[in-house]
Amino acid sequence: MMATFSAEPYGRGSAGAYSHRSANDYRFAAERVALPCMQIEPAAESSWCWSSAAMCNNYQFYLEYEAYCRLMQEIELGIPTQQSELDMPPAEDVRINDVAPVMRTKGNVVELVQMQWSFPASRAGARPVFNFRGEGRKFQKDDRVIIPASGFYEFTGAKSPKNKWLFTLNDAPMMGIAGIWRAIGGKEMFTMLTVDPGPDLEGFHDRQVVVLPPRDWATWLYADAPEQDLIKPLPAGTLSVKLYRRGKDEPEPELLAKASA
Repeated sequence: MMATFSAEPYGRGSAGAYSHRSANDYRFAAERVALPCMQIEPAAESSWCWSSAAMCNNYQFYLEYEAYCRLMQEIELGIPTQQSELDMPPAEDVRINDVAPVMRTKGNVVELVQMQWSFPASRAGARPVFNFRGEGRKFQKDDRVIIPASGFYEFTGAKSPKNKWLFTLNDAPMMGIAGIWRAIGGKEMFTMLTVDPGPDLEGFHDRQVVVLPPRDWATWLYADAPEQDLIKPLPAGTLSVKLYRRGKDEPEPELLAKASA
C-alpha cells in the first residue's frame, strides 16, 4: 500500500527564504531533465582517495517513507507530491555500481532520483570513482546531491571476510552523505565526498565520507555557505559504531572499545 503524507510540503522561495506552499506548487513533469554536467578538473590519482583498503564502498538504508517525509517537514525542505515509498527502497547493502536514491534540488523541492553509485574509471585499468576528495574544492549548486543513509560500513582486518563495522548518526533517524553527480553516457551517476577521519573514525580508516546531519542538508544543497564549512569531520561522539559482522581476523581491541563505548 502506498504511503501518504497529508501535511503540505515546505518549499524554498527564490530569495532563499523558506515558505509554506500548497501541494500544487510542487508538481512537476514526470520525465527527468538532466542538469548540466559538472566538469571535474584533471587531477592526480591521489585526488580520488584510493588507499590500501577501499573506504566507504558499502552503506545501508532503512527508513520508512513517512518518517522521511516528517523529517523533511521538520527541516523545511519540500518534496514532490508524486513521490512515494517506491522512490526509497530499503537496502541492507548498497555497493559500488548499484543504483540507489539520492536527494537533489529541483526548483523549490528536493527530489529523490535513482542514480548509479560511482563515476567511470579515469583510465583503462583504473577503478571506478566512488569516493572523491573534498578538501580545497568548490562544487556548483547544481552538481550537489545528498546520499540518504541509515548508516555506512567500514572494514578492518587482513583476511576476507573482513570485520564489518556499522556507523550511524546519533540523535537522528538517518544521515546524509555529501556527494556530487554527473550525467555520463545517458546515465546519472554520483560519488561521495571524503575528508580526513574525525575522532569517531580514527583507527578504522585514514579517510571518511562527509556526513551531513539533517540540519545541514539545505545548506549543502542550496550552497548557502562555503563548501569547507561542511566538508569536514564531525565532532567526537556524533557517530556511533558497532561490530556488524565478525571477520576471519580478530577485531582490534581498541576498535571494540569504541564500539562498546
